[in-house]
Parts: sequence; structure tokens; C-alpha cells
Amino acid sequence: WNDTFTSGSATGTINGLQVRARVLPVLNFVVSGSGIIDLGNVSSATASTGSVNIEIGTNAVNGASITARSTNGGMANTSTGAVILNNLTTDGFADSYKFLSTANVTDSTYPGFSQSGAVNQEVNNTSNVTLYTSTRPQPLTAVDDLTFSVSAQTNAQTPAGDYRDVIVITVTGNF
Repeated sequence: WNDTFTSGSATGTINGLQVRARVLPVLNFVVSGSGIIDLGNVSSATASTGSVNIEIGTNAVNGASITARSTNGGMANTSTGAVILNNLTTDGFADSYKFLSTANVTDSTYPGFSQSGAVNQEVNNTSNVTLYTSTRPQPLTAVDDLTFSVSAQTNAQTPAGDYRDVIVITVTGNF
């Protein structure tokens, strides 16, 4: 250290004291509702649609992405499992089962932030569908980032019964 003495005082200086800290990664998401999208009575006359809202909060420097995946490749008949609501004709009936998404107004003030989320895709397999992407960190503020909807419309000959799908939603922080 460097000593300096003057009349009545003495000082010393150290150059190089380091301060360190770590900011831990944060990735949160909230899905609105009860965990069930109930489409009610589905018919061939018009599509039935239900939705949930998703809010993301992350400090990932390159933002986040959301994917959804059908575990059945459509909505499976709960009695037989052989009839699946989707646009394939493997079971003899071409129906419609779609994932839809819309990005909402952003709540991020991070410079250079952008987001996208405009999906309207038939679901007929178990592959991931990218619903939403963002490019920078965004706060968890109760301002929904995405509306995710599921839509189904049957063929006039689709067998009566209860149909169900389980959807896996994955949020990935791009650190």
C-alpha cells in the first residue's frame, strides 16, 4: 500500500480490492386457470375453442421460448383410444385439432426486446410446436405474455364419446 504522512494525519491506499457477486438464473411461468381446457360439446358445425394465458419471467440474456406437445397426436377417444381427433384419416375420419397462440402486449423494458407468438397449426403427431419466443429478459408482472388456445372440430361421422389429450408445455430460458 501507499503511505502518505502529513502533519496530523496519515493515509494509505490499496488499489485492487475486488468485489464479486453472482446473479442466479431465474425462469418462472404461470399458466392461468385450473389446468383443464374444456372444449365442451364438439361438433362438425363449428370449431370449439378454449384457452389459457401464460406469463413468463426470466433473466435469461437471450429470452425464453414456449413449446407445446400433444401426448396423443390429437384428442383420443377415452373408451377405445383408436379414434383420434386430428386431420389424419388413419382412423377413417379427418377432423381438426389445432394449437393456436397469440403474443400479448409486452411487459419487458429491456433494450432490444422482441417477442413472437402467432401459431395456427393442425396437431396430428407428438412433436413440439413452438408457441412463443422472446429475445431478452422479461419480468414476471402478471401481464400475460401469451394466449394459448386449443381448437377442435369433428367430422359429421366422428364416433360419439369423450375425447381427451394431455398437453406438455415446456418453457426454456435461453441463457
